[in-house]
Amino acid sequence: MNSKAPQRRRPPVWRLVIEFFWGLLLARVILGLIDGDNLSSAEAWLTPRVWGYPLFFAVVGVYSYLYWMRHRDD
Repeated sequence: MNSKAPQRRRPPVWRLVIEFFWGLLLARVILGLIDGDNLSSAEAWLTPRVWGYPLFFAVVGVYSYLYWMRHRDD
């Protein structure tokens, strides 16, 4: 018997970019709602300090997506 391990394909880069920006936007909206920010103002979206935590959550989201894609057959 020849038992080969299944080949794992890496997701395409465009999928990771979409996953990153989706996580970034979702985290920004959720944190904005929790903090009570006015999300309709330009200042709430353009101030650099408000993107720190969402950036962290987006990176963690992409990492967890890659981890899940790699270990989903285990």
